Amino acid sequence: MDERNRFTPDTHELAWAAGFFDGEGNIRAKLNKQSPRSYYYLAISINQVDPQVLERFRRAVGVGKVAGPYDRSRYAGAFSRKPQWTYEAYSFEKIQAVLAMLWKWLSPVKQEQARTAIMEVRSHRVAVASRWIVRGCIAEGCDRPADARDLCPGHYAKDWRRRTSRRGT
Repeated sequence: MDERNRFTPDTHELAWAAGFFDGEGNIRAKLNKQSPRSYYYLAISINQVDPQVLERFRRAVGVGKVAGPYDRSRYAGAFSRKPQWTYEAYSFEKIQAVLAMLWKWLSPVKQEQARTAIMEVRSHRVAVASRWIVRGCIAEGCDRPADARDLCPGHYAKDWRRRTSRRGT
């Protein structure tokens, strides 16, 4: 393994990161509606006006990215008029790694938030998988399993491309 890519966690920084995430962070099951087949995925985020604090968190856990600044002052009830920076991590594996590193320092409330988000993603995946087993595609001559829309992935993707291409005309 390349020395530059090796991550060695520091327990003091992880304890700090757990406290910071406990107070400022968010973990949730997020619905992606942008793909032909919507699905839930885990997301961790922390918003701050100071990107240096977020970079320290990112270095402590070894994954994720810091993005920004974003102007959120135009939203009703904006919590800050200052530009906001965001720490984000989306990969299920990366979020599992972050939670494993921080777990012993997280409060019971944040641990429960994490459990709930993970179970929501897992239960949705099981529900989707079971729907695929029970139903068949309604496209003529197709005997592949279907999702809740009664189409297999191939026929749904074709139908989705057909519907979205009409929007542009």
